[in-house]
Amino acid sequence: MNSLRFEGKGFEYFKIHFVNVILTILSLSFLYPWAKVREFKFLCSSTSLADQPFTFTGTTREFFKGYFKTFLVILFIFLLSIAGGILISMYINTIFSTVIYSVTMIVCLAISYFFIPIILHGSLNYRFNNTSWGDIKPIYTGKLSELVPLYFTSIVLSTLTLGIYNAWYQVKMAKYLLSNFRFGSLRFDFSGDAKTLFFIFLKNGFLTLITCGIYGIWFAKKLYEYSVNNMWSKKTTRNLTCIQTPTPWKFLR
Repeated sequence: MNSLRFEGKGFEYFKIHFVNVILTILSLSFLYPWAKVREFKFLCSSTSLADQPFTFTGTTREFFKGYFKTFLVILFIFLLSIAGGILISMYINTIFSTVIYSVTMIVCLAISYFFIPIILHGSLNYRFNNTSWGDIKPIYTGKLSELVPLYFTSIVLSTLTLGIYNAWYQVKMAKYLLSNFRFGSLRFDFSGDAKTLFFIFLKNGFLTLITCGIYGIWFAKKLYEYSVNNMWSKKTTRNLTCIQTPTPWKFLR
């Protein structure tokens, strides 16, 4: 049977993750690229399709290039925040302090929101370009010029609607990413309904509050079912769908 299987051991992954966290902290995050590549290789080698494992050929050096750019942007935002704080202290108790604070916050948020889709786009390209299953490589065909406005518009609308638009954003993003994913002759798409997702979020908000967080287990189950069961792939003229019916207790393992 041509099933997709993950055979990694939890304790094995824990050891890798634990060492990665310690080294990342001790190296002030400079060993983070090495740690992530190590994780990618473990996850790929532990995942198989039709009993053939995936392989990951990405290098730390290649990952570090993208990570260093991200580090510079974060450093710039940090320094900008400090500069804004110094100026605010210089003009404290004046109207200028409010103006400086507002401008600093807007600029920092704008840079952050603009850069997040760039990180996502680069990460997808890096992972897919370095992952293979035999002679087949998964391909991501999305364009940064499409992803940035999609993300930015969704953030603005989610803010204006106090988070209500988030469900529509999640569905749009899922449709965009899956429709731009190729695996050999397989094409993918997402058929989820934003209204259904909205009520899943709404129900979670009420029940998690009432149950002091216990409902989070059922919410994870519902979200997983919704995500997987609305994915479908197409090979020539044949549509293939994913069906999952996990129990809430599986999310405690």
